[in-house]
Amino acid sequence: MEQKDSFFDGKTLIAIIVVGVIWFSWEKHLQTKYPGAYKKPTPEATVAPVNAQPAAIISEDKRDKGPPEAKTTAGLKLAPEELVHFEDANWKFDFSSHGMGLKNIYLKNMTDRQGHLIRVGEAEKNLPLETRLYEGTDLLQFRITKKTEDEYIGVAKVQGVEITKSVKINSALNSFSVTVTATNITASFKGFTTFITDKIVAPEQKGFFQRMFFPSYDMPEYYVHAGGKDERHMFMDDSPFADVIFNQATHYSFGSHYFAVAFADQSSITPTVKLHLDHPTKTFVGTINHQMINPADRFEIKYAAFAGPKSLDILGSVDPQLKNVVNYGFFGFLSRPMLKIMKGFYNMFNNWGIAIILLTLMVRLVVLPFNVMSYRSIKAMQTIQPKLKALQEKYKDNRQELNLATMQLMKEHKVNPLGGCLPMLLQLPVFFALYQVFGQSIELYKAPFGLWIHDLSTKDPFYVLPIGMAVTMYIQQKMTPTTMDPQQAKVMMFVPLLFSLMMLNLPSALNLYIFVSSLFAVIQQFYFMNDKKNNNGVFLAKAKLAGK
Repeated sequence: MEQKDSFFDGKTLIAIIVVGVIWFSWEKHLQTKYPGAYKKPTPEATVAPVNAQPAAIISEDKRDKGPPEAKTTAGLKLAPEELVHFEDANWKFDFSSHGMGLKNIYLKNMTDRQGHLIRVGEAEKNLPLETRLYEGTDLLQFRITKKTEDEYIGVAKVQGVEITKSVKINSALNSFSVTVTATNITASFKGFTTFITDKIVAPEQKGFFQRMFFPSYDMPEYYVHAGGKDERHMFMDDSPFADVIFNQATHYSFGSHYFAVAFADQSSITPTVKLHLDHPTKTFVGTINHQMINPADRFEIKYAAFAGPKSLDILGSVDPQLKNVVNYGFFGFLSRPMLKIMKGFYNMFNNWGIAIILLTLMVRLVVLPFNVMSYRSIKAMQTIQPKLKALQEKYKDNRQELNLATMQLMKEHKVNPLGGCLPMLLQLPVFFALYQVFGQSIELYKAPFGLWIHDLSTKDPFYVLPIGMAVTMYIQQKMTPTTMDPQQAKVMMFVPLLFSLMMLNLPSALNLYIFVSSLFAVIQQFYFMNDKKNNNGVFLAKAKLAGK
């Protein structure tokens, strides 16, 4: 009597264990990197950056106090705030006479999903680019004048020290070149403090089911380059955040998914950066301190600042290190060239949807030779199935002999048992890289494709692409030859449905990529099945085996 293979055979159990280990390891990694999404930390807890150096440790007496409250020097009356307005075709904002910080920064060519102008660097106090004395509480009163169309000069005097601040505006890059100089320095002068701030809108905390099927891909994040290392923290919910201090911090940014404010130091003295979340006002404050080390008659700091969309090209033009503000994750080395290729297609057709389709076809053509190898390997496995069954029956009581005989049979017929997995292994890194490209790139923000898709960075409003993806994946699965147990094959039929459910609320750009890729696979499989040359080889192999 022929023994029927159990559904839970050795290969299946190994596969389940491997998937379980990968899933468990990934969850542990997320818990370590983004603890706020899994539990509510106590307000006293310090968020320590990954691989933190001693320079990034915060002392007990400074926790959660934030930047010092602004006030005026005792006995001096601060003049009323004056605003100096700047506006061009790209953006508009105001210089405040209090610290010469920026207020009301609006991007005139960018709107949110409700149609309102995008606002960045929003704050009621500790304004972006605001200048104070080192760790000081005194607001500096600047007299601001317009030097040229794109340069403003501010002059202030405090405690006998004369302070001059120059701000050059580069509208094309949404950036500023800032120089702050102190002369007639007195013994009390220690340096300068600068602020880079913005409002934080963190998503609500979600459970496992919600994170899988209703992900929040618009999450605020800070980025710091300190001591030659990159540190970042993503706010996956509104959990408490304790202050963190970074020494030797040359670059810093904070922002939402697609927009950010950033700082790139160009001074001879490397500053420290203290990060603080002001919960009452929902404002994230980056306090940048340049401390004068040696007494001198003159002290100067220089830096570039940015307030706008997180475009790789723009950020890289402001400062090459700021490219890392855009978080493409582990497969960033693949994401960046793919984005460049996609931009090339966009420049040809002026449609990001068409660019995605062409990129998908290009990827499929690259892996096509491996798909051909995979198909031939699977068909070859089918031809030796009767022999494998005979070996299983013959050596059913001797697992070692069965393995040796199986390997010998596969060697004789040049069958690679892992050949069918090769295309999937090659495409997985590409999938994860494109997942980041479609989810992180400002180029796709509110980019229309056509018909019902008006924004490739959000979900398909009518779920046409996820449904089409499920159908094409199911057809592909039915057409693909398999050597699996029938029970396993039935279980695998539910994979397209489960996968499409996971894709429902992900960007339509990603759904478009998978749908086109699956459609290509169906056409490819149809061609393989009707390739008489290859199939005749399979039939001859079957006849040869039957005659033995």
